[in-house]
Amino acid sequence: MPKEKMPWEALLRTAAVIQGATATNLKRVLEERILNAKVEFTLKEILEIAKKEFHDVIIDSIKRKRQLMDEVGMSHAIDAELYKDEEEVDNGYKKSTNEKNGYNQRVHFKDYSDKEMEASSH
Repeated sequence: MPKEKMPWEALLRTAAVIQGATATNLKRVLEERILNAKVEFTLKEILEIAKKEFHDVIIDSIKRKRQLMDEVGMSHAIDAELYKDEEEVDNGYKKSTNEKNGYNQRVHFKDYSDKEMEASSH
């Protein structure tokens, strides 16, 4: 009988070892999956933070661009007004200088046609 028990006991021991190994492997698999889930959750959190920060950076950039465009527009308006004023001053200077030099003098012609019409109508 001891010979018959021996294979049975060996079989039970082998089953226990297999069960222990399976339990250990299962534990490792579960630990690995839990760790993967934690890593995935952490990565999602990091990506959400990065996404929000990226979104904020884009919005700030757009706001700064609009502000600069407004400032450039104001600068162009001021420049245009200054140019207009300079042009008026420049034109006034040219006009007065030309008149002093005898240029741009107005020539007045007497219109006798109106007088002739008045005389012929009476």
